[in-house]
Amino acid sequence: MVGVKRYKKSLISLAVVGLAVFGVATGGATRSLGFQIEQVVTFNFQPTINLTISGDLTIGSLSPASYKDSNEISINLMTNVQNGLYLSATTGTSSTDDRLTNQSNSNYYFSSLSTSANLPSMSSADSDTWGYAYNLDNTGWSGYSGLPLDADDSGETGAVLIDIDHPTMDGLLFKIAAKASTNQPAGNYTNIINFYAVSKLIPESKTIYDLEYMQDFATLSEEDRATVETSMELNYQYTLKDSRDNKEYYIAKLQDGNIWMTQNLDHNIVATSNFYTSANTDIPASSSPLTMSAATRVASDTIWNGSVYLPESYDPGELCWNGTIDHNWGGVVTDVTASCANVGVGDHYSLGNYYNWNAAVAMNNSSSYTTDLYDVDQSICPAGWRLPQYSGNKSFQNLVSVLQLKSDIYDGSGVLSNGNIQNSPVYFVYAGSWRGNSNNFYIGSLGTYWTSVTRNNVDSSVLYFEDNDVGPLYTNNRSAGNSVRCVAR
Repeated sequence: MVGVKRYKKSLISLAVVGLAVFGVATGGATRSLGFQIEQVVTFNFQPTINLTISGDLTIGSLSPASYKDSNEISINLMTNVQNGLYLSATTGTSSTDDRLTNQSNSNYYFSSLSTSANLPSMSSADSDTWGYAYNLDNTGWSGYSGLPLDADDSGETGAVLIDIDHPTMDGLLFKIAAKASTNQPAGNYTNIINFYAVSKLIPESKTIYDLEYMQDFATLSEEDRATVETSMELNYQYTLKDSRDNKEYYIAKLQDGNIWMTQNLDHNIVATSNFYTSANTDIPASSSPLTMSAATRVASDTIWNGSVYLPESYDPGELCWNGTIDHNWGGVVTDVTASCANVGVGDHYSLGNYYNWNAAVAMNNSSSYTTDLYDVDQSICPAGWRLPQYSGNKSFQNLVSVLQLKSDIYDGSGVLSNGNIQNSPVYFVYAGSWRGNSNNFYIGSLGTYWTSVTRNNVDSSVLYFEDNDVGPLYTNNRSAGNSVRCVAR
């Protein structure tokens, strides 16, 4: 018995354009006349699948207290769906069972082996049992196991014999075997085996709209990653959630070819034991789950210690930079912040949270990172995202250069080539920094964003900008609280 799963018909419509141009002489001049016609062309594709089997399975003259194999049958499969197929098998029907039953007296039968038996030989099987084995492309016979019952008569719930990613299969041999006791009566013992062939569904390409969480980027195949990136319109703002706290963020594919967060990370560090894993956070899969022992300041709670080697973060609340440039260098700047609900682009201008470098790289102690220009390959970013690098494709330096935010990003005297560093599409906020003791430094005057790179013993590279300069090579003490932006890996 063979079952075949049907495919939906594929319909492809093409627009064919016809164009003709005529020259008409009028008083010595030539004028052109033209027309255009659209003609719909329809192409119909009908998927097919074929399954052929060479003959019946027969165990001849099985002796008492012995075991014996049947003949071998060959199974061939072919489909015109190019991404492959699989073959499964079941036994019996919804009104019978999985036994080989004596046709003269149903009280006598051979029971099926368990579906996971995988016996090297029927010699080790219990008496009065039967099973199957198969050999694909002469790679050797499988162990003997039992077939599952075809309980719904569909054939679909069987044991998968093969699963291939190409459209033909012509090298499968199949057999059954039985082992008898000394008290089984003579006779014919029968049942049926159902082979079920299915061509694999052509997977639909993923787009950005199939993703819900930032962490979904970590699980994309290389092919799906390509289709997701292709589906994203340049500079268009999409939103995804961070699965760790369900906060939503804007992201965009920018002109450097990378996908960036276009608002500041606002994740409050969680102190729950082993909360941070490679499934939710940008830490290596080889690492143990991480418990962040952070001193986190929220409003007036908890003291910011100014630690160089221990993680600390500060949540200023739901505040947004409102676009005002302030040049009060130092101290608390309160007149340039506003509720995000009152700012035109909303969360794009959120100050987010401030992290010292150790919190930004998701470490409880980074005292061993003393090498100059060492790229630390982990961060507080969601899984599938990372802190920008010092240089290279996924760096602030490259982004600033591609966007032509400054003609020479290495000098400290020039002016920004344009004002878009704080506007669409990047929205780098003049969020200032946090130095503890109730001080939000330079909100509205400058921005400082962590990179993944160490500088000397206690420094790290940042993207630094103010209204007359921008540069990724500025260094800052690791104990300071700066903003975090993430780029997709």
